[in-house]
Amino acid sequence: MLRQVCTSVAVVLVCAATGARAGTLTGTIHYTGEPPTRRPVPNVPTLCGAGPIYDESLVTGAGLANVVVYVDDAPVSSVAPAGVTVRQEGCAYVPHVQAAVVGSDLSIVNGDNVFHTAHGYAQDGSSVFNVATPGAGFSATRKLDTPGPVHLKCDAGHTWMDATVFVLPHRFFAVTGPDGKFTIEGLEPGSYTVKTWHERLGERTTKVALARGHDGKVELTYP
Repeated sequence: MLRQVCTSVAVVLVCAATGARAGTLTGTIHYTGEPPTRRPVPNVPTLCGAGPIYDESLVTGAGLANVVVYVDDAPVSSVAPAGVTVRQEGCAYVPHVQAAVVGSDLSIVNGDNVFHTAHGYAQDGSSVFNVATPGAGFSATRKLDTPGPVHLKCDAGHTWMDATVFVLPHRFFAVTGPDGKFTIEGLEPGSYTVKTWHERLGERTTKVALARGHDGKVELTYP
């Protein structure tokens, strides 16, 4: 029945008598397809460094990297928005995917001796902001007040440069590394809708129930 409702999703709830406390949600995002060959994208070595730049739209290791995992129906966070940073290094955005609370300041920092821009687009393709960082040491700050994924592109001829900042109204989120693992802490008891987002493979949705003093675990498989 679960397979019919949540394609490619398997959920395991792990309970441990740990006392009256908030719960922690952990898990792993797996990838079952043929691991892609990471080919370098076009580069201008004299400007952007001699090292190759690789397409990061599908990165796999022991698990699937760059997956945003978040509790869709979590309460709005009471924590103050924190600043996040994306760096322009070697004609690439670093990190490729991150998440932030609505209202956070995004700092765009240029580490290249190259003219870059950071053009942010909302999920519907509309422009959110467009700033220039003319060379090494230049930076700009913009507030992330648009919920959802904000995609960054460079309009200065570096068409391969892209990144995403996923903006959420609360703090209950994580982004997977190459091992596909994630941890979300501080969840009160209750039933939650957990969603995942990947730039190429799309979204998945499943349900998790956390009892008082119990932790939860999600194992999810793409594609």
